[in-house]
Amino acid sequence: MFRSTGREAGFTLLEIVIVLTIIGFLLAMIAPRLGTIGTSSVKTIDESNVKSLRGYVMLYQQDKARLPNKPITVVNSKGKDSYQLPLTDDGDTKNGPESIGWEFMERCNLQLHILSEEEADELKRTGIRKVAVLNDYLGSTNSEYIKDYDEDSELEPQTFSSGDEGRPFYIRDAEEGLGVLMVGAHATSDTGRIKVEVEEGDDLGNPEWIYRIVVGVGRDCSLVTDGMMQNEGLSPRGMQNKDFNTYNNYCMILPRFKSTLNRIGKGEPREIEVTDVRYDKDDEKAEQKICDLGRPQEMWEVDVCSPLGYKWPQDTVSMWKITDIKENF
Repeated sequence: MFRSTGREAGFTLLEIVIVLTIIGFLLAMIAPRLGTIGTSSVKTIDESNVKSLRGYVMLYQQDKARLPNKPITVVNSKGKDSYQLPLTDDGDTKNGPESIGWEFMERCNLQLHILSEEEADELKRTGIRKVAVLNDYLGSTNSEYIKDYDEDSELEPQTFSSGDEGRPFYIRDAEEGLGVLMVGAHATSDTGRIKVEVEEGDDLGNPEWIYRIVVGVGRDCSLVTDGMMQNEGLSPRGMQNKDFNTYNNYCMILPRFKSTLNRIGKGEPREIEVTDVRYDKDDEKAEQKICDLGRPQEMWEVDVCSPLGYKWPQDTVSMWKITDIKENF
């Protein structure tokens, strides 16, 4: 039979403090590693999703001989047949989130482009007969944030079309005068010439996408409504930035249209040479390539990307510098 010695076993206050100090020290070392693992995992999932989306789009195209209908045109309607480019993340959470992430804009140099009648007809021939207009109130107005937190903000709240045309994800026909996103180039009217907004020395993530239209995979897209995907294409990596921007849908990069090339004026690029931004052009380590921008593309050449502008498979080079431009004459 055990007897009590009159002294209860336990830890002194000093011992407890020492143990807690050691635990805190260990957590301080481990926590950053855990954070890196989490970020790395989300990046891996995002890359896998882009790969899967590419497969879904290709299967849809092969099965139905067209591209998915009712994608998102990532613009805001400010009046009948009048559109505006959504605001881009300015890195300031005090004035609320904007629509488009800065990395997407930086990698793709997105521009507001107005479709001509010929482009609208070519768009419909791909199977895209209707689109959902983004009309991102949360990521574009910011009026309350600007008023409450930053009276000196340079951001200007955007106004939207009245009625249904200004409603988020309003469905409208793909027709002449529709506003869309285009990589690196744009026309300001349905009858105007297309101008390029890149020049030698500029950096781009995907320079071969210049003159191509970008649309999003949303809840109304036929990839979802036809059952190929269970939900709209939202990026977990993009949603980590929800305090900075609100548009986090995966995108399709449509083939370059013949009708778009027909709108390019003299002096605009038809071919560009690019070099890995990490090296000088003459550095033997520099990877280089030539992007043919003057060739119309087939429907199967559709591409996909994340809302940060990353495609699958990724290039071995993350960003390219434009080193030479051959113009159209």
